[in-house]
Amino acid sequence: MQAKIFSEPTSVEQRLEELGLPAIVFQTAAQRGLFARSQTSSFEPKIAAGFTLWAKTIGSLGELAAPYGLSTEAPAGHHLVIDHRRKRAYAVATGDHNVGNGDVERSPRTRVDKGIRTEEGLQENQYELFPELALKFDTYHPLRGYEFWWLLLHVVEETGVLRLEVSRGLRLDKDRCISTWVERVMLDEQSLGGDGMPTRNLNDPDGPSSGEYDVTITRRVG
Repeated sequence: MQAKIFSEPTSVEQRLEELGLPAIVFQTAAQRGLFARSQTSSFEPKIAAGFTLWAKTIGSLGELAAPYGLSTEAPAGHHLVIDHRRKRAYAVATGDHNVGNGDVERSPRTRVDKGIRTEEGLQENQYELFPELALKFDTYHPLRGYEFWWLLLHVVEETGVLRLEVSRGLRLDKDRCISTWVERVMLDEQSLGGDGMPTRNLNDPDGPSSGEYDVTITRRVG
């Protein structure tokens, strides 16, 4: 199955408007995550850089999306930013070099194996397209009937850019990485060197070593 690609500025803007969040929310969240990762050092555990990237990005996404009516929650331990009105949930993951390419023939693949919570989220997306599959799965995510989307990030150190897309996953491959997508919304590349963002210590391209985290993030007031 080939994903529906949104890459032209007008179509991207229209799809994001339908989703209810502007591009700047996703872009700023990713930039904050990368900045936080750049502050880790080789003296910390290897997982620190990837975990920091993930935690800061998903936390920032929740903070920035709050004014749009979204909330940060962790149903069944799956840390998400949730739009209950539109029945959508957003997660964060690092992806391979195909992230942001806008190419229907070359789909991105998440970098690390995902757990049961991600698999259940993907099953929710499958129910929409293939309702006959609903009775074939024993597991299910608490957010029944919700669409699950991922903010995908990929750092291109050679050119100093961050590639981004917001995509709705469909299936895991044999390595339990998401590699099949329903929709892919391309976002503009972001410079790693601009606005004071350091590029040092970006030596953990695989991101966090586990696909599931249960982390409490408190929304800042004022």
